[in-house]
Amino acid sequence: MNRKVKQFRWASKMLLLILCIGAASTAAVSSAPAPLTPPVQEMSRFDSLSAPAFNFAAWSRSPVWYETIDWAGSGVSGSVDGRAERAEFRYPSGLLAGKNGELLIADTYNHLIRRADAAGQVSTLAGQVAKMRQQYGSWTDGKGTEARFNQPMGMAEDRQGNLYIADAGNHVIRKLDKSGRVTTVAGSGLAGWRDGTGSEARFNEPRDVAVAEDGSLYVADALNHVLRRIDANGNVTTLNARSKRIVEYAPGAVAAGGDYADGKLGESKFNEPSSLAFTSSGDLVVSDTGNQRLRLVNLKQKYVTTLAGAGSVASYSCKFPDAQLYAAGGYRDSEASEALFNGPAGIAITAEGGIIVADRWNHAIRYLFNGKVYTLGGGGGTGHQNGWAEQATFREPVNVAVLSNGTIAVADGFNNSIRLIRRYTLPEEARSSTAASPYARDAVITVYNDRRVETPVSAVIRNNRAFLPLEPWKKMLGFGVAELDTDKVRVTVGSSVIVLERDVQQVRVERNGTKRMQTLSAAEAPFRQDGQWLIPVRLLNPFGLHVNWVPELRTLILRDTVFERQDTSGKAAGS
Repeated sequence: MNRKVKQFRWASKMLLLILCIGAASTAAVSSAPAPLTPPVQEMSRFDSLSAPAFNFAAWSRSPVWYETIDWAGSGVSGSVDGRAERAEFRYPSGLLAGKNGELLIADTYNHLIRRADAAGQVSTLAGQVAKMRQQYGSWTDGKGTEARFNQPMGMAEDRQGNLYIADAGNHVIRKLDKSGRVTTVAGSGLAGWRDGTGSEARFNEPRDVAVAEDGSLYVADALNHVLRRIDANGNVTTLNARSKRIVEYAPGAVAAGGDYADGKLGESKFNEPSSLAFTSSGDLVVSDTGNQRLRLVNLKQKYVTTLAGAGSVASYSCKFPDAQLYAAGGYRDSEASEALFNGPAGIAITAEGGIIVADRWNHAIRYLFNGKVYTLGGGGGTGHQNGWAEQATFREPVNVAVLSNGTIAVADGFNNSIRLIRRYTLPEEARSSTAASPYARDAVITVYNDRRVETPVSAVIRNNRAFLPLEPWKKMLGFGVAELDTDKVRVTVGSSVIVLERDVQQVRVERNGTKRMQTLSAAEAPFRQDGQWLIPVRLLNPFGLHVNWVPELRTLILRDTVFERQDTSGKAAGS
């Protein structure tokens, strides 16, 4: 197939995917879910300490504790190496957490393999950058930058430190050894399907590769809709049944569409499998992109089941030309069997056995854990914004990797950047103190970002609402506070102003020159106590603070939006 035909097929296919899945999502699926964290004004009741012990691990899994930051990539499409924040990428779509604390990056449209080290330095390991207006790379074995790739995607590393790369555009599997030399493991360079040894085999846009305990390679052969295995001798075999569906994806243009079937491995069917990851027990997790599902392959029993996803495949049974290429996509957090995805792409396994998913067309990072699917960031539309789970936005996140400390790296494709999602950790002094002794019912602990804060006047729970003393916190939070009289106070941060009156529910809010009145519930009216102003914590939202109450610990946690850059260890850069 010549390049113009391939380019037309890809463009037509993507257009159809956008139109068909978008329509299906609107008709059959609810819109993007509401923010994971209820607004502070809807905080649940401030329950008293209900148990003598507290499960910190379970508590910290809640999506509300995740936050997204930038790490590498200026956002400009390019190929510049150097400091992480100045480096440039061109649709990075492959990530691998290296054994030495580094992050390996398949810079897909630059046709490069890059490395970001723990010090925040980005360099090129192999390949040569394509010209900006040149879509395709090329295929050459060789050392380092002598080698050529064509849209490299997923990667995996064996025990000896050799890197295997799914060279999607060249339809081959490549190997980058420890000396920096690139060779071809399997594939002829021609798109097609054929089992065989080494160059006798043919693939059709392989998107990922995984290394098993015995050293054999497993390949997500996306456009053949099959899983392949490459043994130590280079023999390539197909593991599951091939689809027989033919789909007209554009007027006059047809393609072999995938299909969906669980059961015996040899009879199972996939639709554009795009990412692979081994569990600790040796099972293979598959991101079945076209079926909008996560699948599990038990290699010992040779059996396939569905882990998560419920997109309708009803159109598969339609007669030609009404059949659709893909299952209906959507967006829903829920039990795994009811959850909805829209183009699930890269996946990674966490230390606790969960599965991180780059939900590409939902522009979200999802998490499957203990039978439920959550959103850790994004999902509210496309963009490039850092912050807490419900604030963060992405633009086609296509792959993920879990770093050694549990931080999640995200290949944010069309933002040309690598982002980090890290989980908030309660500071040790708060953890140890809460575990050491039971609290009186009226005691409240306050935590600001990563430290416990003790002030002469503590936070107060009144009428099941949390109030913060203004005076001891104003300097810490950067508030400007001016008492207009004994019953009225003005609080200023940047362009935001709120004016409060004692025991009055009406609050005047000014933001960016716009004035409005906000009404609090009677239980939330600000008050004075022992000469101190105490204000309801929900009023801190306009000032960019995220407030959470942990009733089991009687702890009030205030967090700033985090925009600082970090190294791959998850520590703040320069710390």
